Amino acid sequence: MATTKKPRHRFATLILVTSVTVVPLLPSRLRIEALLAITALCLLVQLCAPKPPASASSKAVSEPYPVQTPASALWLVDGSYYDLQPLMSFHPGGDRILRMSRGKDVSITFRVHHLREQPRTRLQAYAIPISRVTGRIEASTYQYSFGSDGFYATLRERVRSHLEGAGAIAAVRQADAAYLTKVVLSSAVWAVSWWVVVCVPFFSPLAPLACVANALSRMVLTGAGHEADHGVVLPSRPVAQRLLARLGIEGFLSYDVDDWYELHMRHHLDTKTDDDPDENRGARARSFWRLSSATPWRPSHARPRLAQLLAGGLLNVAKSAERADQGRAGCALLWLHLLPLFFQPSRCAGALAVLCSSCAAAYLTLLAFHVNHIQGETEHVGYAPGVDWGAHQLHTTANFDARWGGFFGLSGGLDLQIEHHLFPQLSYDKQRSVAPLVRATAREHGLPYHEFSSLGAGLLAHLRFMDKLGAPLSF
Repeated sequence: MATTKKPRHRFATLILVTSVTVVPLLPSRLRIEALLAITALCLLVQLCAPKPPASASSKAVSEPYPVQTPASALWLVDGSYYDLQPLMSFHPGGDRILRMSRGKDVSITFRVHHLREQPRTRLQAYAIPISRVTGRIEASTYQYSFGSDGFYATLRERVRSHLEGAGAIAAVRQADAAYLTKVVLSSAVWAVSWWVVVCVPFFSPLAPLACVANALSRMVLTGAGHEADHGVVLPSRPVAQRLLARLGIEGFLSYDVDDWYELHMRHHLDTKTDDDPDENRGARARSFWRLSSATPWRPSHARPRLAQLLAGGLLNVAKSAERADQGRAGCALLWLHLLPLFFQPSRCAGALAVLCSSCAAAYLTLLAFHVNHIQGETEHVGYAPGVDWGAHQLHTTANFDARWGGFFGLSGGLDLQIEHHLFPQLSYDKQRSVAPLVRATAREHGLPYHEFSSLGAGLLAHLRFMDKLGAPLSF
C-alpha cells in the first residue's frame, strides 16, 4: 500500500522557526496572542494547500463497470474478486481500511477482523466474476494457514462463543466504562500538568512532579490513541474516536494518523518479517540501531541503549518538525511539545521542561511498544510458509502483566498485544476477557504464551536483548 504524500509548504516551517526564535523575546502578555496568530497562519496554510491528486483506482470506482472491471479497483479475498465500494459509507470498521486496501489481497485482513460468518455470507453480494476482471491482484507475499483444526480456528470459535454468551458479540469494538473513565481522567491530568509544566518555573518544587504526571498521562493517551485508531474505543461516536486517535498518534507521536494506520496494519499482517515496517531489517535497516538478529551487525549498533534514548526521546519533536510544513503538525509541535520554551523564565528551563515531559513520554512509549516484539523469546521461531496465523502471532508477540494497581493505564492498553494481534477488532476489556481462553488454547496446542510479570520486567528483558543485539559476535 503506497502512502499518500501530503502537501508540503515551507512557509509554515518558516513561520514556526521564526516563532521559536522571536516569540520568547516578546513581553509575556503578548506571547499568547502571538502564538494564536501563528497557529491561525499555520492552519490557513493547510486549508489553502492543494489537495493531492486522486489515484487512478479511486477515480475509476466512481463509475459503473457494465462489462470489464480493472483489478486495481477491486479487493481480493481468498482468490475471488469483490467490489466493496458500496460498503464504504456503512462498513462497521470504517471506510479507511477499505480505501487503503483497494487493489490488494485482503484475505488475511478479512479473516482476522471478523469473528462471525455473516460478513463472509454478505460478501457474496459484491462478488465480481473473474471473466469481468482485467488485470490481476498479486497474492500476499506471506501465506498462513487457517485450517479448521488449527490453533487459530479453534481459538476463534471459542472466543466467538464466549462473547456471545456474555452478550458482547454485537458490541465487540465498544470500550467499557472503566476504560473510558481512564481516558477522561488521563486527559484531565495531562491538561492540568501541562499547564504547570508550561507556566510554573521548572526549578520550583511543583514543576518536576508535573513533568512526571504529564509524561505518564501522555503514555496513557498515546496507548488510547492507538486503540482509537483501530476503532475499538467509541465506534458509536466516530468523531470523538477520531479526535482521540489524532491526539495520541498525531499530537503526541507526531505521525500522520492515516500514514500510521497504513504502516501499523502492515505490521499486523507481516509481524516480524522482512516486510514488517516496525522491524529494522532488509531495505528498512537503519544504521543507528539493530532491532532484529536478521539485521547484519554494524559498528554503529554497538550503543543500542543510547540509540533508543535518542531515537525515542527526540522522535516526537523530530517528526513534528519534519511535518511542520503541513500546517496542523506545526500547530501540534508548538502547543503539545515546545510550549514551555515560550513561557519558562529561561531557554534552559524551557528545554528541560520539554525533555522531562514530552521527550520522556516518547521514550517510555517507544520502550512499551518494543517490549511487545523486540525480545529474545519472540526471535526463536520466524515465519514459515503455511504456519498457522495464530501460532505465528504467539511466537512473535509478548504481553506484560499490568493488572496490579491499575498499571495498564500507563500504556493505555498496550499490555495485551497478543490478544490485540489475534483479534484487532476487540476493545481492551474484551481482549482481557478472552486472554484466559488464549492461554488455555495455546497450552493445548503446545504453543508459547509470552508474558512478563510487569512492564518493568519486560523492559529489563528487552534492554538485555538489545545489549545482545549490539554485541558484534552475538548473532
